[in-house]
Amino acid sequence: MSNKEIGQFFSGPRVSNLLVLAAEITDIESAYAIDPMVGQADMLVALQQHGAHTERLYGIDIDGEAVEAAKARLGNSNLLECDALSPSATDLYSSHEWDLVITNPPYVRYQTLDTFYGENSVETIRKRLIGTLEALDASRSKRPYLEAARSYSGLSDLAVPCWILCACLVKPGGKLAMVLPDAWLKREYASVIYDVLNTDFTIDRIVIDEGRTWFPDAQVKTNLLIATKRNDGRTTPDNTHVHHIGLSKWAVSEHSLSGALAYKGHAGDEAFIDLCRNGANISNSFVWARREDLSRVSYASCPEAETRTVSLRDWRLNVGQGLRTGANGFFYLMEDEDGRVSNSIWENCAGLEPANACRLPLMPALRYQDEIRDAYTVAARETGYRLLLISKPIENSPALAERELTSLRKYIDYCEEHDVVQDGRRQYIPSLSAVRTNGPLSSTPDVDRYWYMLPALKDRHLPDLVIPRINGGVVRAYLLAGDRQVVADANFSTIWVSGKDCKMAHAALALLNSTYVRLELERHCSILGGGALKCEAVSLRKLKLPEPKSELIEALSRCGAELAIARTIDEATAIQTSIDSDIAHVMAVNEQASVLLARWREELNIRVKLRSE
Repeated sequence: MSNKEIGQFFSGPRVSNLLVLAAEITDIESAYAIDPMVGQADMLVALQQHGAHTERLYGIDIDGEAVEAAKARLGNSNLLECDALSPSATDLYSSHEWDLVITNPPYVRYQTLDTFYGENSVETIRKRLIGTLEALDASRSKRPYLEAARSYSGLSDLAVPCWILCACLVKPGGKLAMVLPDAWLKREYASVIYDVLNTDFTIDRIVIDEGRTWFPDAQVKTNLLIATKRNDGRTTPDNTHVHHIGLSKWAVSEHSLSGALAYKGHAGDEAFIDLCRNGANISNSFVWARREDLSRVSYASCPEAETRTVSLRDWRLNVGQGLRTGANGFFYLMEDEDGRVSNSIWENCAGLEPANACRLPLMPALRYQDEIRDAYTVAARETGYRLLLISKPIENSPALAERELTSLRKYIDYCEEHDVVQDGRRQYIPSLSAVRTNGPLSSTPDVDRYWYMLPALKDRHLPDLVIPRINGGVVRAYLLAGDRQVVADANFSTIWVSGKDCKMAHAALALLNSTYVRLELERHCSILGGGALKCEAVSLRKLKLPEPKSELIEALSRCGAELAIARTIDEATAIQTSIDSDIAHVMAVNEQASVLLARWREELNIRVKLRSE
């Protein structure tokens, strides 16, 4: 299997060195350190090079070849081949109090865990973790970790139980040093990790790979997290203003990820150490640094929003994701200029002639970004796809004429009798996991539902607005015209107003296309390989917005109505200026609205440029 399939991307000397520098280990010669997912011992070798005693360095890995390579590099035998989550590692874990737990955990998605752990892998891993935690020295404070082990989501990837284990192993006053992808911090299933960190740790700093250059093969933006376990369990840590340091690709030298830095008379790694120690607040083309809330990893903070808790829900706006059919090749058909529909299975496999769209149970559907023109409104007639939405067994559908009924029957029968190619893969559609829950084969008698009948559409499938989930340039929101009669595909995040309210929908169109919100999304959303921004519902829910006062809603609604019918770039630009001015005047606190707006625009341009280079 590939490294990506098993979540194995070895840290390498440069990432390991930066993590050790960021950890600021005092009295490193006497420190006991362990890497429970040691791989080829990159982290331990970096510690050794910075003065750690080899006999105080320990590691575990499930990959025997990696362990042998680690032993050869490290020159000691404190390395164990086994599953780090297994109770068989307990004796090693209990052999010392760990001043430092340092690792790059495996990021294996839950869908592939059965490959390594067999059926019911999620519960197998959970039982192993709980057993390991319970077997640890009774003197350790294990309650929050056992609670996390019992409650973390089954949708979590393998890194979550690994995090829980690593955090538990750290002794009071010791350090936790972890490599993690930026996107993982934004996952809702990681909430148990936030709880653990905020219960038992003070987060010292987060270091961010703004250039996405640390793991070029993985094509992800990487973070390093350093946290210190509290000695006093009676106090609550304050992680609302964590020191964040972002390193651009210009900070990297041949041998060091901070080798090109310069700060207060220091250069390279020394400059980076100084930045860590001083809690600096700076911004240039090499590095930015400032204190921010743990959930707001950003190029430059937005002080005017720091105390606000207003979200989209306060604006009566709900967020979700578009429709996942489980078999797009079957459920989506394309309509041509003559009003006739078909798809590759319909024509090439079942051998059917294109059908009259008006005589089939179809709904307009927006599937891809390239269907959207330059305007901010998507009309039903502009969408090329149609969703096959059969609400009753076709034999009981009196609205279907004989010709269309015959065509649909042949279409369904063909898919029940043959494998078909979808997205380059040959599949039997009725047995797909997301399809078979619709119902059995059509040959099953006396049932109300069959596999070809999609569940009833929800509000998130028929939204007022959509935002593409993958964005090359700035994020844009689009209004779906048609009184919620256009289906949005899962390629889009969807927004809908509580209650049908055209005025609020127009206000939402203006708000979501403002420079302020676009900047917020640049801060919250994940950057993919190639520089695209992934805008998902979880990121939209984190937006910190101005209060929805009636005057602002009225102003934005007028602008949104104008934006919805704008047909030229000049028209849209003038409306955008009005939108930005309205929001800046509401949010300006300690500076003029014009100055605040200029700062937003400058930062947005910097961010979009950084991720596109």
